[in-house]
Amino acid sequence: MKAIMPQWLKPEEAPLASRFYASEGQKEKARRDERIAVLREPNGQIVAALRLSPRESEWVLRALRVASHRQGQGLARVLMEFVLEAFEAPIWCFSVAHLERFYLSLGFVQVAPASAPESIAGPFQAYLRHQPLVLLRHPGCRRAPF
Repeated sequence: MKAIMPQWLKPEEAPLASRFYASEGQKEKARRDERIAVLREPNGQIVAALRLSPRESEWVLRALRVASHRQGQGLARVLMEFVLEAFEAPIWCFSVAHLERFYLSLGFVQVAPASAPESIAGPFQAYLRHQPLVLLRHPGCRRAPF
């Protein structure tokens, strides 16, 4: 039996990620200018997705989601490790507190909002009005597949 494999979606495949989010009760809309990584079952069904949204010269991790019937199986870590091994640029994350340890275990570090570029600090401050969040940053890795 084939294993679940991570892959990057092509820009024209962004609607596939949007449909996955909708099937999980999320209102997320993937955009063609984003880098979208997914995990697919051998039958092609998406069981996890995340989006990297451009913010000027920075990238923000958005909407890491694992299908409810596949949660607790380490799939979020598999998808994140795939992205972090391939993505050269730094990645920012607006994390809810209970997921901070997960992101720290992947090499993200907490950053004071005042030291972030305005393209990150501005949206982060806006999100803070709705819920408490932690600003995290990953330095990026070896190579970019784009």
